[in-house]
Amino acid sequence: MLFFLFLLVANSVFSQVKTEKVSIEQIPISRKTSLSKLMVVEIPSKEFKIRNLETNLVGKELGKDELAFGIFTDFYLDLSQIKGLCKNGFCYKEVEVLSEGSNTLGFVFKSLHLSENSELFIINDDESYIQGPYTKSTVNIPDNFISGLMPGEKLRILLKEPYIEQNKSKVVISQVSHGILDFFAIENYKFSQSNCIGFGCSAICNENIICHQNHTVESLGVALMLRKSENTYFAHGTGTLINNGKQDFDPILLTAIHVSSTILLEDMQFMFHYRSPQCSPTLNSSTNITIQGAKNLTFVAETDLKLIKLDVNPYYSPVFANNPVSYLGWSIVDQNIPYVTGIHHSLGDVQKFMEGSSPSPTTINNNYFWETQLTNGLLEIIASGSPIFDQNKRIIGANHGRRSGLNYECDNPDSPSLLYGRLSRSWYKFSEFLDPENEGIVAMNTITNQAEPKIFSEISGSDQLCSTNSYTVLNSPLDATITWTATPSNLFSTSTGTGKIANLSPATASSSGTGTLTFTFTQNGESWYVSKNITVGSPKINMGTYSYNNNTQPTQPYISIINNVVCDLYTPVSAEIPIEAGISNFHNLQILHVSNPSLTYNVTFSDDLATIYFDFWDYGQEIIFRLTTQNDCGSDFKDFAFRSEQCYGYLSDYKVYPNPASDVLNIEIN
Repeated sequence: MLFFLFLLVANSVFSQVKTEKVSIEQIPISRKTSLSKLMVVEIPSKEFKIRNLETNLVGKELGKDELAFGIFTDFYLDLSQIKGLCKNGFCYKEVEVLSEGSNTLGFVFKSLHLSENSELFIINDDESYIQGPYTKSTVNIPDNFISGLMPGEKLRILLKEPYIEQNKSKVVISQVSHGILDFFAIENYKFSQSNCIGFGCSAICNENIICHQNHTVESLGVALMLRKSENTYFAHGTGTLINNGKQDFDPILLTAIHVSSTILLEDMQFMFHYRSPQCSPTLNSSTNITIQGAKNLTFVAETDLKLIKLDVNPYYSPVFANNPVSYLGWSIVDQNIPYVTGIHHSLGDVQKFMEGSSPSPTTINNNYFWETQLTNGLLEIIASGSPIFDQNKRIIGANHGRRSGLNYECDNPDSPSLLYGRLSRSWYKFSEFLDPENEGIVAMNTITNQAEPKIFSEISGSDQLCSTNSYTVLNSPLDATITWTATPSNLFSTSTGTGKIANLSPATASSSGTGTLTFTFTQNGESWYVSKNITVGSPKINMGTYSYNNNTQPTQPYISIINNVVCDLYTPVSAEIPIEAGISNFHNLQILHVSNPSLTYNVTFSDDLATIYFDFWDYGQEIIFRLTTQNDCGSDFKDFAFRSEQCYGYLSDYKVYPNPASDVLNIEIN
């Protein structure tokens, strides 16, 4: 399959609206008291256009990028020309619009500039569904806004303005959308070929997502994608909100390239919560919320995967306050996946469940997919871009389509397998957005309102290397080249290699120190890594330094005489003794000799340093320490001795004259 990507960027238009099932009591003004004027939509060449739509809908296969289901026709309506009715501090303007034979009806608002406290509602004919309220705060950019889908062939538009804001709103409709795809079980339009497309029409083996309540949280992040292209309305696949390393609820959506051309993103709509409220039988959705507008982030052609960013963030939107979304977890880990699951909108139906066999990485014409055999459900057109989950319900890809072949039907073991673009193979571009702080994250969990733990690669193996040990990188990313290095190289017999396992041993029997093992992952020139510190060989105590009165001198191990001399009294003395390959829990300090039992001292240890503190308060005092250290590979010890003396050998009171001198210089010493 060839993908043609249009990279033009237009000014974005974005808004949001809730469509929900209601009772008559929730309607601001009931039809019984309404004085609506009825306006009929005239569609030129209507029968011809509708038949073309039906022809387009019939016979489409999974992997195709669009399903035309509606037409837009010019229709001018300016609510300022409608006479209002005022009562109880509010003024109401309303009009009814009829487009015969439509299953769904909607509007393009040339202008939707609402006053500060005005509300606009769209109500279906039997007053069972209401859309809105549209307000100044929910209509972010009020020009050329496309309303969400509403059921039926007749809709009522109701503008409610406070009396003091009367006639301050500017509401102008420029087009009406007439849809024949059934999203709400209306059945106003009957297909001539007895084809069932839309609500309740996906394959009989497709189970509603509510039947699998362990996927309820994940379903909150899945959206049916729609778009307006010139005068045609398309259902355009499925997309999924996805979590990122900051866990800041950034509205990043994963989908397939072939269902989300960038040139059309300003007119793309994302319908969340479109699902049956019960397992069986399927009922029309009680609530759905539509967002309009998005921006392109990045794409990877060889996986048919794409990231876009919605212009409205559902997490912060009051429209979603009672119907929150989820930001789904994901994984790029190279692991055994015993089975996969997914959520999709096949044929534009409500959310359905799928399950497949253990997936295998597959390459077809230099494109990289997961391949799985269906074990539950059947994906059909408009399922493209839908997510596939591993056993931990983390996204590992999005649907590209299926292999060609016959017998693609429910419960057929010979049914062609499904293909999903691999998230792991897209990481060299996606990491910028899904791991924005470059933390080395390889998997994340789904979030709805609070952060979850992140998953990283890590190195398994002993912290100490005495002879030969094997080290394995866990949670390594799939589709990355893996190399490893051990530094400094003089500590190790082998310091470089490839793959998930590094077999290390000390360079020599006397090698001692702290080294670092680093596994580096590389994909398409982008690299990231994970490291582990390793203690190599037996510990070794080195020469140290001691200091007092800001005077630092080298110390020598005690041999036969006291040779570290402290000349000043009443000042703290410290000795810092470096230790290679040390472990602080196994250091020990022993006093071999002290001239006065009241002489005070203490010691602190870290893995690679012993610091000894003591005070001399008289001349002729002595102290001798023995420092011992060990690890699993061996041990070492050294003795250190100190003595306080009254130091001479310098002149403290003298005169030199004359100055300058010619032939005789006098020196007087006191």
